[in-house]
Amino acid sequence: MKDLDVIRIETVTFLNDDSMQDSIGRLGQSTLENGVSTAATAALVRLTCQAHGVRVDESHTYLVRHLRELHRLSLIHWNGTDLVKMV
Repeated sequence: MKDLDVIRIETVTFLNDDSMQDSIGRLGQSTLENGVSTAATAALVRLTCQAHGVRVDESHTYLVRHLRELHRLSLIHWNGTDLVKMV
């Protein structure tokens, strides 16, 4: 799978049960501290919303390079399938 490939993520779950507020707070802290790119940060916001059932994008498609960046920084658990687990 190339970095420019697009993948549809069907399911986003949490490794820990959290409220939407906790998720958004953790998201802000993790992106600032880790130097996440702007585009990957946007993907992380979309994934967080998708996990909480907040509709922001009907497509649920993501660039592989953004998912790889988030996984490399341990912000998500993703093994190349259509399932992402939020950390």
